[in-house]
Amino acid sequence: YYTCKDDAPAFHSATGWTEWSKVDGHNDKTLPQMPAGYLEKVTYDDVFMSVSDAKKVIDADKMVSWHAQASRMDAGLQLTKELAQIAAKNKESGEDRNLIVFIAASSLPYQNQDGGYQTLRSEAAMEAANNLKKSYGATIFGFGDFNKLNLNYTLMSKRNLLTLVKEGLVDGWDDPRMPTICGFRRRGYSPESIRKFIDKIGYTTYDALNDFALLESAVREDLNARSTRVSAVLNPVKLILTNYPEGQVEEMEAINNPEDLSAGTHTIEFSRELWMERDDFMEDAPKKYFRMTPGQEVRLKNAYIVKCTGCKKDENGNVVEVYAEYDPNTKSGMPEANRKVKGTLHWVSCNHCLKAEVRLYDRLWKVENPRDEMAAIREAKGCSPLEAMQEMINPDSLKVLNECYVEKFLADAKPLDYLQFQRIGYFNVDKDSTPDHLVFNRTVSLKDTWSKINK
Repeated sequence: YYTCKDDAPAFHSATGWTEWSKVDGHNDKTLPQMPAGYLEKVTYDDVFMSVSDAKKVIDADKMVSWHAQASRMDAGLQLTKELAQIAAKNKESGEDRNLIVFIAASSLPYQNQDGGYQTLRSEAAMEAANNLKKSYGATIFGFGDFNKLNLNYTLMSKRNLLTLVKEGLVDGWDDPRMPTICGFRRRGYSPESIRKFIDKIGYTTYDALNDFALLESAVREDLNARSTRVSAVLNPVKLILTNYPEGQVEEMEAINNPEDLSAGTHTIEFSRELWMERDDFMEDAPKKYFRMTPGQEVRLKNAYIVKCTGCKKDENGNVVEVYAEYDPNTKSGMPEANRKVKGTLHWVSCNHCLKAEVRLYDRLWKVENPRDEMAAIREAKGCSPLEAMQEMINPDSLKVLNECYVEKFLADAKPLDYLQFQRIGYFNVDKDSTPDHLVFNRTVSLKDTWSKINK
């Protein structure tokens, strides 16, 4: 194919091209070898057409029309035919001009034995290259094809993704469960984390099924370095410090990012009544339980050491209040601040926090290989793709929590702010969020829970 020389330097490099004879799996020595230093010596004028020349050869409006009326395959086939005709005319006119073709294995259409056309791959690409060489004296260079990026618990086909959107199984193309760039962005994946994932899996020529947990690992690694640490309580129960003065409020200093001290600090209010996680309290706890339980001390993050004294339950036996006493000498910088306790809990002040909606996203599919599973279901039951999808979809892929509390520091948070809810996971502000109704999406949990579930 021809590439406009104005754009070529941004997309091509001397090391990016490989002679077909050196592409893995091909040993055809009949194809010409690229002379040593060839691409370093020639200019882009020698190899690529200028924009003005390209416009003379290729009618942009015609290309748009081909795309509109047919598939990309048909458009590529038509373009290949026109280039071949140009080469033939050059040959007939006796011009000392050679057709140099750079081929990506998946870029050109190829006529198969049945008379149809398919994308060039492996031996088909080699045969087409030889035909161009024999018929038009073309010099063929190219680079090897690489595999499609497949992830387990994920459907990548645009046809299937379109069905999800049209049938309302997801909230549009940017649903945080969708394997789309806009979906990843809305969920809170940083561009750097996606690049880090690609670097981890590398580039291969076989059809691999990559572990989604590896993508999440790259996301955790990146967000750990960049996210701001904040306090949020998702399943709240009230904690009352019975010996703390009523009406007193203190401002505690919280570090924004321990991985980057230049990110500074912010303040969080502390008072007599706090919200804590319901899961952080157990009335009758086992021996190695290091969170809140009667008679045991824990540290409240950025504040004091407290000792649980009991709890209050409703008529159904549910805990509605937890009671504790604080030690005023254990605040940071005070004499007993360094006293060792094994548990540290996060919290927010009841009168100095903001209510929020939190959306917990997880795998969209409950089977590891939904592509093959969908094919098996359709073959066994003779059903439509939609019916097969409905059978495979994970009913717990989205949980919405409406009674959550976050610290006031997040009042001005905006989409693409990377946050870590301490001891819970990494979160991002959703596009639906407003100052009156904060909405946060879970990007990824702090630990890989799926590996434990699957064991």
